[in-house]
Amino acid sequence: MARPGGSADGEVLFRGSGAVRRLQTGGYLGFVPYSEAPLGYGLEVAWVASAVVEATTVPWVFLEDLGPAIQWDDPKGSAAFVQAYSSERGAPQPIGTCRHALQVSCPLTDVKLGDRLQVCSGQSEEDAKRIAQTSCAPLRYEALSRSWSPWALYGAPSEQPHRAPSATVVAVGPGQFLGYVPSSLQVVGFHEDWPRLAEALLERTDGTTVWLAGPAEFYAPKAE
Repeated sequence: MARPGGSADGEVLFRGSGAVRRLQTGGYLGFVPYSEAPLGYGLEVAWVASAVVEATTVPWVFLEDLGPAIQWDDPKGSAAFVQAYSSERGAPQPIGTCRHALQVSCPLTDVKLGDRLQVCSGQSEEDAKRIAQTSCAPLRYEALSRSWSPWALYGAPSEQPHRAPSATVVAVGPGQFLGYVPSSLQVVGFHEDWPRLAEALLERTDGTTVWLAGPAEFYAPKAE
């Protein structure tokens, strides 16, 4: 993950983030959620990442398939990065201007991302500490969400075109549901009434929609 600009107030949230991907032919493509068309192309990864942030209004961007050595132009020295890694392999090479670096534990082994995070900030030690304290849960949520295959939205869609659903309801059996929120490592559940769980997640996250995931037949009303 990369934050091209300066620090954003509050906890770190990745939901609704776009992505930047390296092309084999050279250059980088930017993508935004819920759009099949790429946002744009550029030769500098930092420029493309900034364009993605502007489009999504989310400060953070996923970096995909960029390789171990990323040339990041950061003239203001305010960018920040979060890298997941396995403690057995050691910390990765920092990205960009890494004046302040921290390594913290994070339970990501089951999603094949390792067990630690390296946080780098070119801005300040306080900025790095805040990111380290609040980035583990949302990163785990994003990693888990890739296996959920959500199929529907519950709630009232926002007028903001790229605003992501704020939580996810996952059906694990007929009439058996778990809730996940990006800001917590703890599962919300176990519930038998998925609409009630969805409403609770909306209230907890101050969101407008939540994802519904898991087999659709598990959401069917119980027979009388």
